[in-house]
Amino acid sequence: MDPSNRTKEALIARTESLCTSIADIRVTDPWAGDGYLSTILRAVKMADSSAHANVPQLEGVHDYATTAQREGRIREQTAGLVRTTQEISTLIRDLQELWLFGGLDTLGE
Repeated sequence: MDPSNRTKEALIARTESLCTSIADIRVTDPWAGDGYLSTILRAVKMADSSAHANVPQLEGVHDYATTAQREGRIREQTAGLVRTTQEISTLIRDLQELWLFGGLDTLGE
């Protein structure tokens, strides 16, 4: 790990960046965020069809182009989600290494 990335501020910024890219916890609606998970949920969300939703029936079937576009978006966002979770795993390993070898002072602050 680069020594400039071992500071408290850099580690917090990296953690926030990775977690926010998956799902923004500041947004209460899971479909409203800009993260990978929110984008996937928006792509697969169907309209509610019930007496309480004011939607009497589901929308019609999409054409092949729309379906292909949604599939492409889901594949792209899923790849980003997997890549980000791998980066989180790498961050965890880096933090464990720092902690084990004394580079991470957990009692100082």
